[in-house]
Amino acid sequence: MKSRDVFRASLLLALIVGSSACSTTLFESLPTGKTTTCDAAWPGRWQVTSPGSKTPEEKNWVEINADCTDLTFIDPEKTQHEKHAITLVTTRAGQFLRFANVGEKADCIGPQSDHCGMELMRYSRSGDEIRIYPPDHRKVHEMLAGKSLPGYTDVENDKPMSSTSTAAATSVKEDAPAKDADASADKPAEAAKEPTFHNQIAGNAKQIAAILKQHPELFETTPWLILTRDKAPAAGKK
Repeated sequence: MKSRDVFRASLLLALIVGSSACSTTLFESLPTGKTTTCDAAWPGRWQVTSPGSKTPEEKNWVEINADCTDLTFIDPEKTQHEKHAITLVTTRAGQFLRFANVGEKADCIGPQSDHCGMELMRYSRSGDEIRIYPPDHRKVHEMLAGKSLPGYTDVENDKPMSSTSTAAATSVKEDAPAKDADASADKPAEAAKEPTFHNQIAGNAKQIAAILKQHPELFETTPWLILTRDKAPAAGKK
């Protein structure tokens, strides 16, 4: 399971989120900047909400231990304790987050699985609130397809949709044709599925930092998650 999917499932637990969860945007490198595995502002207990959810929200919490390696996810029905690796990067373009399983290697996409990288989210903190913003996968796809960004992209859709790569040939997956056109004619038309995008933005650390600075539109403007502090930070280890 992708690191972002793990974070989504763990934090929101039974909360259903948008269908874009299957899309992926990878960055070939972490951007240059001040990097830490645990900012002093993160440990503690946080209530988790998702502004973009289409369903009524239950109350969910996450408790982050003093060195940001142990996370406890709490909802009205259960408590789940997990170990994860958090990487926080502060750059001239803002602050970014990588959330991964311990020891997790880079993810790879493409027919030969040769376009690799890591998932990043933008975040901002104001007092006792942290807002987390995912990539705008469609926007990234369009920019990669238009060659205004270096990298690779493909898309899965019910209907053929143009897709291109600056490093590889176009890769578009299409659904198989209906087995019986006459039989399907009597059935009501199904709504088109939301496309699933597979993106990789290529570049070394300095290049990725420059891309993030130049293109703030790579990330959604509505937070995916909002963490609101529920109590004081956990005490440091002795």
